[in-house]
Amino acid sequence: MTAQRCEFGEDVTTPYGDSYRYTSLANKRFISLTSQDQADVLFKDCTILVDDIRVSNNYTGKSLSLPGIRELKGQLATEQSGITELILDDLAFANVVRLDSYEDEVYLSTFSAPKLTIVQNIVIEQVNASILLPSLTSIGVLQLGDIRR
Repeated sequence: MTAQRCEFGEDVTTPYGDSYRYTSLANKRFISLTSQDQADVLFKDCTILVDDIRVSNNYTGKSLSLPGIRELKGQLATEQSGITELILDDLAFANVVRLDSYEDEVYLSTFSAPKLTIVQNIVIEQVNASILLPSLTSIGVLQLGDIRR
């Protein structure tokens, strides 16, 4: 598969008519995912994602999979999303991965990235998860919070 760099820049409107980018409190722009279907449409041909991605607190569904994504240049955050499973089967490099799940005591139970070799910064807080990273060889910063398993 040829590498396809995806950098959306401004607001992203999908065939659903939904906008995926908005400004956070820190004036940081990021893509807010609300469903697996929306992620599938938005990242269909992407292998390299440049933008920051946040799994929304109104995400519909309990799992998120990003097949085909090999590099995350921005940040991927699951904060207060209610998802229980994050599967990144093709991911080899990640800049920042932030795993938080404390909304209504719903905890992330599985984080799997079997091809991930390098992550610059990983934050794991308030999770009850099996963390499967068998190929990991390099971590820049690792922050661990309340791990329940």
